[in-house]
Amino acid sequence: MNIRIKFTILIGFVLCILGITSLSVGSAGFLTVDTIYQTTILGYNTTYQITIENIRDETDNYDLNVININNASLAVLSQYNITIEAGQHTNITLTVADNDTIGPYYINVNATSQSNPDLTDEIETITAVIED
Repeated sequence: MNIRIKFTILIGFVLCILGITSLSVGSAGFLTVDTIYQTTILGYNTTYQITIENIRDETDNYDLNVININNASLAVLSQYNITIEAGQHTNITLTVADNDTIGPYYINVNATSQSNPDLTDEIETITAVIED
């Protein structure tokens, strides 16, 4: 199968996924991402900006986790623990890449309040890794 056909199949798959109205899960809704989908070339990074908002009335610490569903070579956050003042928000970055295999990579980021473990939210990103 040539590169053009592989790319067309991949883009068609991603467009179907983007047709879903919401890829954000969790009940609190305090995580957002600048875009849920990006494309990169094998061996190159792409980054997402994730915003965490403290919706509580007091300063809180949040634990952040990456769920690397398809085992991308690289799926890391700029921070894994963050303190945010009441009513404020902070941005972190998620960096994603794969060095060996083309395809879509689904990476979820989860945030959980340390003071209230029931306060949790999760967002999903999709990175299409293509050949140059």
